[in-house]
Amino acid sequence: IRERFLALLDESPAEDIGLRNVSIALQEKLDTEGKTGGFHLGIIADGNRRWAVAHGLDKTLGHKKGAETIEDVVFPTVASIPQISELSIYLLSSANLGREERELENLYSLFRIKYENLLRIAERHNVRYKHAGSKEGLPKDLQELLADLEEETRSNDGKVINLCINYSAMEESGDAIKRFASSISDEKIDDMTPQEIARQVQENSWISTPTDVVLRTGGDPRFSGFAGNRPFDPDCQLIVEPKFLPDLTEQDIFRHLLSFAKGERRMGH
Repeated sequence: IRERFLALLDESPAEDIGLRNVSIALQEKLDTEGKTGGFHLGIIADGNRRWAVAHGLDKTLGHKKGAETIEDVVFPTVASIPQISELSIYLLSSANLGREERELENLYSLFRIKYENLLRIAERHNVRYKHAGSKEGLPKDLQELLADLEEETRSNDGKVINLCINYSAMEESGDAIKRFASSISDEKIDDMTPQEIARQVQENSWISTPTDVVLRTGGDPRFSGFAGNRPFDPDCQLIVEPKFLPDLTEQDIFRHLLSFAKGERRMGH
């Protein structure tokens, strides 16, 4: 009887976690930590290819399904949570540019196809897009589309969504140091404290605000060169979702954010 009872529990659907519960918990965490504004959520969108293989499909269909999940689940869910002020979504790492040309062209084509939908999402939810990453190595038309997205949504004053395409935290730091160094004389650098230099590097980074929590789909417990393990992300929490990106649901995001909200960040203490 006990075994049947436990089996029934496993088969029973978990109670839905409502937006209200998540918002209250996140607000309490903001108040407890004395944090102004909202939280910065990072998402490592992983597992499209493995999802396709598991379903006996071509890998390009995995990327298509993953893009639909971002459009239909991730963006609307995050947009609905007042306590999330910024989202950085890891779509294509710098290392990914070494993949087969056919797969890369499929990814670029998906972005071209989704461009108008991204604009509609921005209009509906008052979000502002920023490209976080190097434009070098990307197709010229994709560079232009990313610039257009930034320009078309510049006046929106809601959440910021950083589209991390051709991104790596190491290249981000190198680029930030170069930009900072070119804007100041050697004499002034000599007079600056390490903390002041670090702050300038942060302000010149592609993603200049610290990440508070990173959710990674696909089950791998690592940052893989994403924001979250940079020097100015010392208190970022990594949460791993075993599901592949195409299977991610609103309830999954709510559940992980509720877990983050109820946890304690020691902030060095």
